[in-house]
Formats: sequence, C-alpha cells, structure tokens
Amino acid sequence: MVFHPTIEEFRDFSRYMQKIEEMGAHIASGICKIVPPPEWTPRPIRGKSYTDVLDYVIESPVKEKMEGMGGKFTKINKVYRKTMTVAEFEKLATSHEYCNPKPHIDLVELERHYWRSLLIHEPIYGADTPGSLYDPCVEEFNMNNLGTVLDLLKEKNIKIHGVNTVYLYFGMWKTTFPWHAEDMDLYSINYLHYGEPKFWYGIPTEVADRFERLASHQFTEAQMNCKAFLRHKTYMLSPSLLQRHGIPFGTMVQYPGEFMITFPRGYHAGFNTGYNCAESTNFALERWIDFGKNSLVCMCRPDRVEIDMTPFMQKYRPDEFNSWYDYWYGERASPVKKTGRKGKKGSEISYPPSVELQHVLSWKRNLEKAKKEVRDLWAHSPLNLFAEKQFNEARSKAYPHCSVCQYFVANSHENEHQKVDRLEIKIPTSSRRYVTQQMFAKDQLLDKSSEEPEEDRLLSCSNCYVTVHEHCYSALPSTSSQDDPYENWLCARCQNRDDTLIRSTTCHLCEMRGGALIEARNGGDACFVHVICALMHRRTKHALPDTYLEYSKGSGNHNSRFQCEVCGFQKEGLLKCELCDDEANTCYFHATCAWLADVMLERRDWPSVAVAVCSIHNIGTTSSQEIPQFAVGNKVYVLLDEESRIEKGTIRSVSENLFCTVDFLDGSTSNDVYPCDIKRCECSFMNCNGQHIPGSLVYVEWVDKQIYQAYYRGRGPSVKFLVSIRQNFRGEQEEVEVDNDAIFLRSGPLPQHVRKLVLKRKSTPL
Repeated sequence: MVFHPTIEEFRDFSRYMQKIEEMGAHIASGICKIVPPPEWTPRPIRGKSYTDVLDYVIESPVKEKMEGMGGKFTKINKVYRKTMTVAEFEKLATSHEYCNPKPHIDLVELERHYWRSLLIHEPIYGADTPGSLYDPCVEEFNMNNLGTVLDLLKEKNIKIHGVNTVYLYFGMWKTTFPWHAEDMDLYSINYLHYGEPKFWYGIPTEVADRFERLASHQFTEAQMNCKAFLRHKTYMLSPSLLQRHGIPFGTMVQYPGEFMITFPRGYHAGFNTGYNCAESTNFALERWIDFGKNSLVCMCRPDRVEIDMTPFMQKYRPDEFNSWYDYWYGERASPVKKTGRKGKKGSEISYPPSVELQHVLSWKRNLEKAKKEVRDLWAHSPLNLFAEKQFNEARSKAYPHCSVCQYFVANSHENEHQKVDRLEIKIPTSSRRYVTQQMFAKDQLLDKSSEEPEEDRLLSCSNCYVTVHEHCYSALPSTSSQDDPYENWLCARCQNRDDTLIRSTTCHLCEMRGGALIEARNGGDACFVHVICALMHRRTKHALPDTYLEYSKGSGNHNSRFQCEVCGFQKEGLLKCELCDDEANTCYFHATCAWLADVMLERRDWPSVAVAVCSIHNIGTTSSQEIPQFAVGNKVYVLLDEESRIEKGTIRSVSENLFCTVDFLDGSTSNDVYPCDIKRCECSFMNCNGQHIPGSLVYVEWVDKQIYQAYYRGRGPSVKFLVSIRQNFRGEQEEVEVDNDAIFLRSGPLPQHVRKLVLKRKSTPL
C-alpha cells in the first residue's frame, strides 16, 4: 500500500502510523510506502545536493557473494576494505565493473535479470554506517527523534546502534538485503535520500510462521544450529520458490524521497538497482510489545540484539507483567531441559516435591522414547512424507482408529491392554467417536453434557493414509469412484494439490507433521491446521464446512507465547494441565506434543469444553493405607460444613473401604465412589476386563440414581471414621462419617485454623 499524508498528518509520526495500520497497511505484505508531502524535505538548510556526504567514511564495506541453487541462496560477506569514503564508494559503484549493466530496461525486466545473474556478480555494500543526513531542525519524521514507545530505552540510558540510533546504507547494483524480520520484531523506517531505486519484497505478519517453516526446510543445517537463523540476514529465497510453496508476498519499488515502513514480524528482503544512499532506524508502537515479549533472539552471534522487555511490560502491560515475568525469569518446574527465554540454554528443573521422583524418571524415559519415534515428523526438520505416511498408518491401527479421537482416549499410543501385533489389526469401517459438535463450534447453545460417544464411519486417505471419523473431519468426501463415495477418499491436504504443496504442508498451530490436517484462515492467510489443534485452541472456531477461522487478536496471556515442554518451541495457545494448580510450576504443551508427554485430552462442560490433564493425576491402584493414630473411643474435634464449623465428638468405629477417584465433566471430583457404582466404561472397548484404565471415560451412578460421565483416575483403600457428636442442648447424638483429615484429638496439638474455630465455638453462647 502507498500513502500520501498531508503536512498536518506528517507532523505526528506515531499517530499517523496508527492511522495507516487502522487502514490495513501492515496486512497486505508486511511493508508499505509513504510518499511525504511535496513541501517537506529532510534537508531544508543543506538542500538536495548532498555534496557534504562525499567526505563521510564507510567502515568495513563488504563484498557480497551469493551461493546456492534452485531458488535458495546464502549470502557470504567478506570485508572489502577497512574504510573508504563515500566519494570512493560512489566512484566504484558507478564504474563499468559495478554499475547496472542494463540501465534502460524497465524494473520488471531488471528484477528478472537480478535473479538470473545472482551468482555472477560480487557487489560492494556500505551498510550499517552510523550517521544521519537530516538537518537537526527537521521535526517531521526525523529518525533521530520519532517519539515512539521505543524512546523508553533512551529514558533508561540504553543505546543500541541501528535500533534506537540511525544508520546510513550506501548501495550499488545488486547489493542485497536477504530475508529477515527486524531485531526484536520491531518496526523499521527507511528513507531513500538519493540515487537509484530499491526493490523490496514483503511477507505479511500472519504468514511469518509458514515462511519460517519453509526457510527451515530449505536451510536445515542453519536451523539446527540456530532457531533464529533468519536473524543472520544471509539467507535468500526466490519469488518463484515462494510461489511454488504457496507463500504470499508483495513487491514494491522505493524511489528517492520516499519512505518504506516494515511492521513487526514482517519479513522483507530486496536489492538495490544502482548506486544510492538510504537512512534507517527502528521504532515501536504499543502494539509491538506483544511481539517483542515473544520474539526469538539469535544467541550464536556476538552482534545480536536483545532488548529487556521488563520495563515495557511494567509500563504498558501491568496486568500481565507478574505472570509473564514469573514464567520466563522465575523458578518454574519442568521435567525436561529448557532452552530458556528467547532461546537461551537453561538448567534442568525438577518437579515439585509432591511428585514422586520415580514417576518423573519414568515419565522422562517414556517421553524420550516417544520423541525418538517421531524424530522425522518435527515441522522444522527435512520434509519426509514417507515418515508421515508410516506414522498415519500406525496410528490408524490403534483404537479408536480416528487420528482426532485418539487424543481423547487414555494411553492410546501404548496401552498395556492393546499390546498386539499392529500388522494383524484391520481398520474397521466404524468406531466410537469421542469428539463432540460443541468442540468444533465452541458455542454454549450446543452444550450437551449428557452426549455420549457413538459409532461413526471411518475414512482413510488414499494418499497420506490418515484415518478420521466422518464427523471429526469437515471436508466432504473426494473420490474418483462413482460406485462408492468413500473409496479412494482424499483428505483436504491431499485433495487437488500438487506434490510440492502436499509435502510442505504443516500445521500452523504446532510443530508436528502427520495427522489430520484441514484448511484454515489465519486473518487473510490460507494455511493448514491439525483438527485436534483447532479444537483445543481457544481462539479458533469452526466457521464454514471446510474451514477453521483463527482469530488474529487477543489480550493478556492469549497473546503470550510459552515454551512447549516437549519440542522446546514457543507458541501462542499452548495447553496446560487443568488439574495442576501450581501457577509457578505450570508446564505448557502443544496439543500434538501433549500426547507424547502422556497428557490426555478430556471433555468438560461449557465453557471449558475440552481440557488437558497430565498423567500425574492418574493414581492407578494404590496399596493399603496406614491407619492414622486414632482409636475407637477417642475424644475428637470434627470439622463440618466444608470446614466452617467445628464440633466435639467421639469415634465409634473405624473402617477401611475400596473407593475410586473420578473427575466429572462439570469439574468436580469425587474420591469415594464405590467400584460397583461405575456401571459402564469406554475402556471396555480396549479389553480392560473390569480393570479400568486411568484416564478413561466411565459412567457413574450417583446418589440421585442418575448416570453421570466422569474420567477414571484410579482406586485405593480409604479409612473412614464414624463419629458421634452432640446435636443440641438436649444432648441428642448424631453420627457422621468423615475422613481422617477432618478429625483432631482434643488432647493433642491443633492446627492454627482448627484452634481459631475452637475459640470461636467457645465464645459463642449456646
């Protein structure tokens, strides 16, 4: 987009930036052009001759060499000279050896010539030269004083060269700035003072994730060495390669006297068409903070740029500051080794003391084994459709065979009741479906708490071998057979798409390949997501028969990126265990990574709909408890009415019974369900033979004789005490059955909260 502000609009830089964003300047291609009003000039005193620039000294100009083929290239910089003046650089740039060989052709043809001859010429670039060509008296759009949120650094006496100071760039024909987003995902402003035009490419912010995935596939070794390798500004992808992989981009030509603006996480690249001089710096609006706090920083180079976001969060995001700071900079528990904030390596942190070490060690062993099994499926690893097919085919053999519903079945990836030869398993025509319509729509009107799983037809893609229930997958059947509409069915990923697009398809919401993928809309960008990722993401909803609509706006933690405990990548919308209540030790997972970490997905009533629960809460079968030091006849205090009242009593009997623990769909928990009250279970389809699998859906008969759905956690003995208490002043007795944590010896020490209730009881007249 191109904007032509009036001189009045031009006088307030931040307000005008906000105005053009309201008009969608950042949406089309991540870059835009601003043509200043004709009466404005950056040099009202010195004029447009720029002869004063000739004596400027360029430090360490570099010779650029491009290597590569097939649309992917790497730029290698080698210092050409230690210093040279602008006059010397201009003479070199306009010489026969370095000037534009085809100055008379149009820019479209010149762009083609640039890509055709990219490997032939080695131009000299005078980049990152400190200085400004503005006259100090200029107030409008003066890069030395833009007056934006980034000025908070100056208030803290922090100077970062080229970020909150100005750099000059002296270019010549074919000097290139490869694909990159600005440091800390900031905005940038570039003004071309004089010379030949610059040719720009830009990618919208909402496509940044897909572009990064493509770059990581093309430059695998670089991605393995540094997650933020595009910060190196040395990797170039051609427009034709972007088109083949479905990455939208825009082009724009910047002429002398024009500004270019790049937006947060707006990847851009380009080249100079001849000798020119530009001036550039970074800036920030308040909207940037949600990008800056989530930005990934290169940690492998000494010249990296990293801004401490703490003062920005304190000033502009006070409501979420504490949770953000505690997560990234405080002590938090994790069973896996962290990469740390912004890619820094961190130490291994253990689970809280309440979790048994044996469980943690077993969890880690199982996780590492599971990660090895899917090592070829990570989104940033080399493309491997064969590995995806193997994964999809293997998953289709596990109950309930649907690649979506399997996330809602306990331990479906390796259940001790299912250890049979997978080669002998044949995929049935139908199976139980555990995904509900409300999960798709996320609509309270569709709240059906009593909705039970039911049989649904299974579909298997004839190309990628993924298997799904017909009603778990919204794409209509596509087949070449007229006799059977389900024969040779193709999923949305494989339907009417060429092999390059099929292979490069990854989920926009996670880091795992394989599984059931469906088309999605991320703002204006068309992408693909896993069905399970869309179901579990709070900012997505089922919009059209073949589409998931992702909301691009959020607030607070909905706009915060956390780090997945399994893959180590940062993402918005990660899951955390619904039952873990220790905020300081919260662990986050992608929906697809959760399965590897033995984190199961479960149904809930509105508004939760579906939640994640880690295996810590599945207690299994516990051994007999040690009976507390109470005996029949002991005089005790008894806590009643949810610990709001205390009474004196006498223990009449002690009993031990076997009870089950379940979590109901409304979020309540019961740990005193008799085994006989569990009337049915979904794990019977996995041959549990009455030994319920922890995490399975069961049907419990409650005291009101109604059947309620719940998730089975385990079973174990529980000690109960029958206590008689005086009910009124006449001395009438009432018997209550309580657990050991509700009674206290009157002759022994009392906890503080119990003492307060005792004192309150004594001070209350009968």
